Amino acid sequence: MMRKRSSVVVGIDIGTTKICTFVAERVKGALDIIGIGQYASLGLRKGVIIDVQKASDSIRESIIKAEHMAGISIDSAYVSIGGNHIKGFKSRASVSLRNKEVSLEDMERVVGEASMVPLGDGREILHIIPQYFSIDGQAGIRIPLGMAGRRLEVDTYIITGSSSAVQNVKKCCRLAGLNVTGLVLQPLASSEAVLFDEEKELGVVLVDMGGGTSDFMILHEGTLKYVSVLAVGGMHITNDIAVAFKVGNLEAERLKIEHGCAFADLLQEDEAIEVKLVSNRGDRTITQKSLSKIIEARVEEILQVIRKGIKSSNLEGLMASGLVFVGGSSLLYGIQEFSSEIIGLPPRLGLPGQRIGGLVDLVRNPSYATGVGLLLYADKCDKKSKHKFKNFNVFMKVLKHLFLRKNYHEK
Repeated sequence: MMRKRSSVVVGIDIGTTKICTFVAERVKGALDIIGIGQYASLGLRKGVIIDVQKASDSIRESIIKAEHMAGISIDSAYVSIGGNHIKGFKSRASVSLRNKEVSLEDMERVVGEASMVPLGDGREILHIIPQYFSIDGQAGIRIPLGMAGRRLEVDTYIITGSSSAVQNVKKCCRLAGLNVTGLVLQPLASSEAVLFDEEKELGVVLVDMGGGTSDFMILHEGTLKYVSVLAVGGMHITNDIAVAFKVGNLEAERLKIEHGCAFADLLQEDEAIEVKLVSNRGDRTITQKSLSKIIEARVEEILQVIRKGIKSSNLEGLMASGLVFVGGSSLLYGIQEFSSEIIGLPPRLGLPGQRIGGLVDLVRNPSYATGVGLLLYADKCDKKSKHKFKNFNVFMKVLKHLFLRKNYHEK
């Protein structure tokens, strides 16, 4: 069956350990997943591309697999970006109202002013996220359109990335034959797939534990308030196991997945585990508790940084919805219990698939949250581009954020 290209959306999650291409089709106003392609991620370290050719080859292989399953040719997509080069900060701006009443142009002007901040060499803006507007000192206004006043202010949260990292992602996609429709911060995409509007309103911390990095972002009153990226992830846990027990990375990964526990206090018995040493040096026996102590130490490091980040955000006490975990490393047994012990917030696992149809059984896994979120994000942006207003650049994205209480993406 031939599908119209306009009815299809594509998202590609470029992670440290795997690259996933997701294809969805619009069916009666909803999205159905029709294709998935996954390939080992080569040429990346800690979420950043270090070998353009290897990374582009991995992206292409992932696309080919998705094309084969979906029965379409892919030439453009929304693509995720991550890495510890990501930074976020607040920005405020104000403009005078020309006609004593807030117009669309006024809202566009004030958000544009908020983006005019010195970034430093080698930085560029990925997202500008309005927090709220103020009119003549009256704060907390979400939609000021048509309101009377003399001066309009806006508080925004700006997310930036390294220009070289951004350009390398685009170059790899271009070499793979792909046009990048938009770059989306990984945890921002994940939030589309696993968070509910009520959670965003009451306050929630999304923790994305990937292979090379662990990201966390705080949302409150329906919008993103804080984001941080840690250069520590599941691969570091695997490496700790390999060094501690003198085993290869493949064996260390197997031990982590099959026997690992992030909170050793949960283990009732100390199971004996046979492991294969490096270079065919024979086997040895370790205990599950000794393995879990290695894992626990690294996980505690991550959770402690998140705890400090929540405190420094000045939002502590406003996270009524607790923690939501996504990413492959969030599947570690005991990680939710340990996070409750360290951070003191109720946790849950974020499973994508609630807002999408089709092959959802294949993606109902926290490691696919970013990929599914990219599809939902892309669908919103594509619908927005069909808006009848002439200005569908930064300003139209602001409106989409306001009316749907969602974040918007700056191309």
